Amino acid sequence: MPAREVYWNITNHTVMYLLFVVTLAIFLYGAGRQILPIMKGKKQAGFGTDLLARVKVLWLEGIKQRRIRRDSLAGFTHLFLFWGFAVLFIGTLIVALQADFGIHVLIGRFYLWFSLALDLAGLAALIGVFGLIYRRVVVRPAGLTSITEDWILLVLVALILVSGFLVEGVRQAATADPWAVWSPVGFAFSLMLSSFGVNLGVLHKFLWWLHLTLGMGLLAYLPFGKFRHVLFAPVNILLSANSETGRILALDVNTPSPVFGAGKLEGFTRRHLLASLACTRCGRCEQGCPAFLTHKSLSPKEINVSLRDFLSGKEGKGEKIYEPLGPLATETIWSCTTCGYCENQCPVLIEQVSRTVEMRRSLVLEEGRVPVEMRQVLRNLDKQGNPWGEWSGSRGQWAQGSGVPLLKDKGKADVLYWVGCMGSFDERSRKISESMLKLLKASQVDFAILGDEENCCGDAVRRVGEEYLFQQLARENIKTLEKYGVKKIITACPHCYNTLKNDYSSGMGAQFEVQHHSEFVLELIRTGSLPITGELSKAATYHDPCYLGRYNVVYEQPRQVLNCIPGLELNEMERHEEKSFCCGAGGGHMWMDEGSGERASHLRAREAMAAGVNTVVTACPFCLTMMEDGTRSNADEIEVLDLAELVAKVI
Repeated sequence: MPAREVYWNITNHTVMYLLFVVTLAIFLYGAGRQILPIMKGKKQAGFGTDLLARVKVLWLEGIKQRRIRRDSLAGFTHLFLFWGFAVLFIGTLIVALQADFGIHVLIGRFYLWFSLALDLAGLAALIGVFGLIYRRVVVRPAGLTSITEDWILLVLVALILVSGFLVEGVRQAATADPWAVWSPVGFAFSLMLSSFGVNLGVLHKFLWWLHLTLGMGLLAYLPFGKFRHVLFAPVNILLSANSETGRILALDVNTPSPVFGAGKLEGFTRRHLLASLACTRCGRCEQGCPAFLTHKSLSPKEINVSLRDFLSGKEGKGEKIYEPLGPLATETIWSCTTCGYCENQCPVLIEQVSRTVEMRRSLVLEEGRVPVEMRQVLRNLDKQGNPWGEWSGSRGQWAQGSGVPLLKDKGKADVLYWVGCMGSFDERSRKISESMLKLLKASQVDFAILGDEENCCGDAVRRVGEEYLFQQLARENIKTLEKYGVKKIITACPHCYNTLKNDYSSGMGAQFEVQHHSEFVLELIRTGSLPITGELSKAATYHDPCYLGRYNVVYEQPRQVLNCIPGLELNEMERHEEKSFCCGAGGGHMWMDEGSGERASHLRAREAMAAGVNTVVTACPFCLTMMEDGTRSNADEIEVLDLAELVAKVI
């Protein structure tokens, strides 16, 4: 009957248990050193909710590694290495059942299939190692920087796998194992070793102890170096699962607190601190980061590295994290446009935007340090409810004489059109509002606007860290909306859309149905309420707004609207949908100078022109403004239009 002796040729194998105890002690010590600083962070409620859904995300992102597989080479090499080691670990536990607990399972056909599975798993893991080496040496993708530790780990893992095959091959050669063919890789080694004039028994003992020592060494080292992400990444995925891109944590500004935002260690949540240990330093976050690619000081990857170093060497000293550490200087924190690219691409679901906003809160609320351009903007919003400081009573003047009903006059309406600050005060963006009026009237929609009762939604205010003012604006708006019993809101601004839909409902208790104008217009077209009668002979490309696409997964609706326009040829930019490149206006940058480096809008405009089109279409007044600036800077004759403006031309 197929079987084998577990500890063949090995004497004093009980020493292995002593070695394991020492290894486990070192492992626990290292893990404890990493975990203790994390526990100094703030607790964050909500883990117990949707536990089944969290496990599902862990399966998809942690076990199946869905995001890593977006890069086919990296995906399959990581998958081979991960699953190879997972099967080998399970196999080790099964061997322990027989060796340590006397449960004889390695017999008969099970033993044969078990041997084959472990051999193939080891081979897959080895292929994964060589694939990762090839990717670092030959492919060298942007953002992936190799350090000495990377090579040490890859060589160590390769030695563990190869030594395991050698141990197997020597045993097979020495015992003339009749079942050797069921371990094909080990069998290949045995054929080579059988012709060598060496003492196979001595060689087997040496290789067995070497293999064991290398494996124990890797386990002991696990919590101390880069490989720690094997421990912490699954935990971070489980904790961060189902979080919306760019979600901002609620802050109770009415309760006295010694800490507002994250400047010191105690200001971060435990999840934010854990994320720095989960980071794999893969560089995917940098590949589409508008600040990084336009040569600002920000690198999402380096923020994780700096925070990790801060945890390991600065905890308990009370320093502000952005003071002693160059990579986390205030310029770095303010460079972020909160576009969400880093979060969308991160294979371990690190919540970069939330953490950045927490650091901004510390600067603004605790120290009063606000970028120069934003100081007047915040004062204007506080006094007049708009960024320019225009008289609040003039908010609805753009619509006078056009027959637009005000909600205070009408009493109620099926739909509230939320115009927003740009659509009310910015001369160029008013054309979007006028186009929307044309579409709503043509569709005979029962709608109204708030006029001078509308305030800024507070999007930029919250993302620059001024939570007090955000909640003040939000409460005023919610009070107005509830006064009129508003049930459905449409808006042309993705920033208003995201704030009304997500920020007002999370922590503010508001519940409204909110649609972006691209979603609403598509419904009107599909139901026949808005017939398309004209056509346009244009070659166009569509720019995905970050707050519409990555934040709210509205990718298809705008494109479907464009596909309904006869004669319009839609050409995609190289970076589109979830990999769309930010225009540079988010996170307060609509009103802040970008500082060093190139303007993100200029880079994005060149990408649009490379699509070979004469028209750029977007669905955001911020993006419209930035893309017009970008195309002008490139001295190219190209038209920039909002989706509503384009549709208004063909009805």
